[in-house]
Amino acid sequence: MNNLKRYTILIIPFMVFIFLGEMIIDDLTPSKGDLVEGYPVRKWGFDYIEKNGELPHWYPHLFSGMPSYSAYSFSPSDPVGEALRPVLFNFGIKFWFYFSIGGIG
Repeated sequence: MNNLKRYTILIIPFMVFIFLGEMIIDDLTPSKGDLVEGYPVRKWGFDYIEKNGELPHWYPHLFSGMPSYSAYSFSPSDPVGEALRPVLFNFGIKFWFYFSIGGIG
């Protein structure tokens, strides 16, 4: 059992690579669901900042209005992303990194 724990740190990233290898090597991006649906909110948020000079706190065009910045539906800053950008330079590597960390626990 002790050997299994030791090798888990190597096995899980390898298993994730098997499933996401094409994304990592060919720099492909998934184009379904939340990734595509967030583009209009992002565009609206940057337009709002340009027009009003401040971050929007309320997105009025969805569900009769909902928080934008506090609900993380629009957040132009990503301090962790900025720090990891040189290392996690494509979507496949980002997915591999975060799924591996999640799998290891």
